[in-house]
Amino acid sequence: MFILIFVSSVAYSAIIIYSFNLIPYKWLCDYDADISNCPAQKLLSFPLHFFLIFLFALINLLLIFSQPHSIFDIFTSVMMTGILGHICLSDILYLIIPDQHILLIFILGFLNVNPENAGYKLTGIFAGALPLLLLLALGLLLKDREYIGFGDIKLMGALGFLTGSASILNVYIISSFLSGIFFLILAFLTVIRKIRTTPAFMPLAPFISLAFTACTQSL
Repeated sequence: MFILIFVSSVAYSAIIIYSFNLIPYKWLCDYDADISNCPAQKLLSFPLHFFLIFLFALINLLLIFSQPHSIFDIFTSVMMTGILGHICLSDILYLIIPDQHILLIFILGFLNVNPENAGYKLTGIFAGALPLLLLLALGLLLKDREYIGFGDIKLMGALGFLTGSASILNVYIISSFLSGIFFLILAFLTVIRKIRTTPAFMPLAPFISLAFTACTQSL
């Protein structure tokens, strides 16, 4: 079974990398950006980017098939692996989360809407988006600075709709823990290496994606 999952992860990772290179460049730019003035599109290198995507896909598939799931749950999980793989790559390379991918997550959420869970899913949108929206507002009011991007807000709202309010709160906790560890390591390396400049923004989508995997795929 593991060999089959391993081979499937290799193939799926190659598909994710290849399909990412086919994304229209305008998806990876801000709405108000002049595409002609944007940096050149960065085509992914298979050796350079494949390993991280492969690990992400392998972890997801192992968790998906570690216990029985419905066909719909398997379909949703496999689709989310590819969507989140794209989102992680675009956030790392461009600090952009394409709205087209956010829309796909909402569509997956709509496929599972019924009268019993509709309210739960709607509150999930607010539970996912509202905390980051408040953080954005506080940053603008107090420091005139955006501490969070709209892409991250929309991503958390979409994941909240897909998973519901309770699960998205767990995603918040785990992603905050993972990103906190990463930033502490980055700060330590900055001090050790005496680096004077640090990036103004850091991609949060990889931490959110890992937290989503930990909270949902293992259920």
